[in-house]
Amino acid sequence: MCLGTANAQTTVRDAWLGMPDEVIGYLNKDLRKEHLDYVDMKVRSEVKNLLQGQGVMDTLTNDYLSVHLNAVTNLELKVLQTADSISPVYCMIKTVAVPFEDSELRFFNADWSPFAESLGLPISSDREQLLQLFTSKPDTMSQERFEEIQSMMDPVGLKIRWSEDKKLLLFDISYPFVNKDDDALIRTIIKQRKYKWDGKMFNEG
Repeated sequence: MCLGTANAQTTVRDAWLGMPDEVIGYLNKDLRKEHLDYVDMKVRSEVKNLLQGQGVMDTLTNDYLSVHLNAVTNLELKVLQTADSISPVYCMIKTVAVPFEDSELRFFNADWSPFAESLGLPISSDREQLLQLFTSKPDTMSQERFEEIQSMMDPVGLKIRWSEDKKLLLFDISYPFVNKDDDALIRTIIKQRKYKWDGKMFNEG
């Protein structure tokens, strides 16, 4: 049964239509199909979701789509081909933009069963772990100053998105609004991390 589902759902369009309604909640199958119909007609795919917000699908390719579920929530769905070329992995990223950008990343089998593992990615909600992973002290900066700048980032979140060419997953730390000067300081210590899918796991590089 799993193999048959995988063969049927090799494109993101098929994955989108075959998704169980409870996976995202905002859209049932009819509304998800309505988004695709508008894209096919080459008109703005503005669809009212089940929570009465307006959603727009802004990108659709063979293996990737991006849709704004409402004014502050974006969803990315990408079909990852696996080493066996039979059973794809669905990678879903939901990012909420307020009070700062924070992403939830989930993986599913072709039958939409969720994965428990992170497939090599540094997924965490712990502030200290995120600071350790996504900030780096410049050689010219004292440890005291470094920690002072880190303290400006509280709370923190994890922003995850696909690169423009959809070949890399980009991970960034996120934080609430700060003034312009503090933001400039924070940016001197932030370290972006990039990961590439190899057919089995993600590897940094």
